[in-house]
Formats: sequence, structure tokens, C-alpha cells
Amino acid sequence: MTTKIHIGGIDVLEPRKIVADILAYRQKGTVLDLGAGFGRHALFLAFHGFTVTAVEKDEEKLARLRQQALHLPADIKLIAEDVNNFDTTEKFDIVVATMILHFLPQKEAQAMIHKIKSWTKEGGLNIIANYTDKNPEGLRTYQPNADELKKYYEDWNILQYEESLDSLPNAPIDGGPEKRWSLQMIAEKIT
Repeated sequence: MTTKIHIGGIDVLEPRKIVADILAYRQKGTVLDLGAGFGRHALFLAFHGFTVTAVEKDEEKLARLRQQALHLPADIKLIAEDVNNFDTTEKFDIVVATMILHFLPQKEAQAMIHKIKSWTKEGGLNIIANYTDKNPEGLRTYQPNADELKKYYEDWNILQYEESLDSLPNAPIDGGPEKRWSLQMIAEKIT
């Protein structure tokens, strides 16, 4: 069962722990939330004083995020676009990419990681969560192993990294297992 938290005048899904952990490293700044969904991370971070740009292709999810954002004294810019097509010249203090890379083919996911890194200011953070190769093959298109992801960030300071086997909050609709391996990482761009 998914846990909800009350922030401002609304209830939202609780953010992933790795996203809540951002507050231990930064208390303000600009955030790019890729694949924002219904906004659990965008709303949480905006409520805590961050200026958030949320990218999401699903209009229904964006509409709900837009409606909930009205109840917060928060600054959230919404962009209706597929993350794979999104591009920007703007640099952000924090780029959040939770559970989106595994939907991309490997080469596109690797290119996206390079984009994410380039969209990050010096001293900024990347927050990545993704399924790993410990899951059944074919569960998702891109399931890196720990060494692969860490290699992409070998020139950054990895502040947190963990892998865990977790139960899904709802019954799986993709025919996969109810427990899945995922990785979570916070990396800091070295100046």
C-alpha cells in the first residue's frame, strides 16, 4: 500500500527516500524532475522551498500535478514532453531521474545520463533510481548493474548509493515479480 503525506493543503504520495534525503545536502535551489508523474517529488521539493521544473508527457498526470500545486505556495514549472525528447540549455542545482531510465533502450538511457549530467550545475546533485540487472531479464529495457552506473559517475562524488529488494506498493501489472531490485544514488558534480 502506498503511503501518503500531508504537505501544505494537500495529500501526496510519499517521496522515495533517496529524494527526501536531498534535504540533508541542499535546502534550496533549482530542480529538474524528469518523468514527474503525479508530482510526488516535485510537490515535496517545491513545498520545501526549491524551484522545480517538472517534465511529464502524460497530460492526465500533469493536470493532477497542476491542480495540487495550486494549493501550495510553491514554484513549479510544468513541461508536457517525453523526457527522451526534452532538451534544455538551463543548468539546475538538482536533477531527479527516478524510475525513468529503465524504460529507455540502453543507448538512449546512456545518452540520457550524459544529458542529465550536462544539465547539472557545478556542485549540483543527480538523484537516480532505477531497476537493476538483478531483476529478470526483459522486465525493463535498461537495467544497469552497480558498476555500470558508478562508472558514468566516476568523475563525480557519490554521496549515497544503495541497492535493495523491495515489494511493490501495488500489485504488478506487467507480469513481473512483486519484489524487485532497484538502485538509488545521489551524486555530486565536482567543481
